[in-house]
Amino acid sequence: MPKISSREKITNYLDGQSDGVKWYFTLLPELLDNISTPEPALYYCFQRIESAQRVGLYCLLMRAYRTDSKLAWGAVDRLDITRRNFLDFYEAVAGHKLPPTLRATIEPAEKVRDRIIHGRQESKASVHNAILSCLKFADTLNDAFFVGVGFRPIGPLKGVTGMKGKPQLDQKISRAVLRGLGFPV
Repeated sequence: MPKISSREKITNYLDGQSDGVKWYFTLLPELLDNISTPEPALYYCFQRIESAQRVGLYCLLMRAYRTDSKLAWGAVDRLDITRRNFLDFYEAVAGHKLPPTLRATIEPAEKVRDRIIHGRQESKASVHNAILSCLKFADTLNDAFFVGVGFRPIGPLKGVTGMKGKPQLDQKISRAVLRGLGFPV
């Protein structure tokens, strides 16, 4: 049986994902195929993950507390999301922790990214493996959100924050709720 390249592993993994995950990382194959180095594809993966974390927190705020949508998005948008505080904000809003194994999924990719950002060289295979770790993290994050709060932040979000007939809180109360949860308002 022929050995599968690290690039092919990414394609195979992405092909096996839901349409929502494929849609969310839609530019990844193009970045890998049309740029001579895989580093931009790795940066893209991290950008998409942070965006999913931000959108996930927003949707969670809207579902759990029905805060004013403009204030909620402003508070989430102002967050400086770090490796640790995303977990803390999720716990504050959802009332429970994400699985402790979640961080372990992305840590290998973070190490590679950090080395590159600080001017060190990494092999193509190492960067490809980091991208694969990012995709696995995205899949794990999606599953953890679904089990914990009933929606997946990576993929289409139609109807996630709707809650027909249930009004949003006014701005004054929304500010108090957001402050109480530790969000910058």
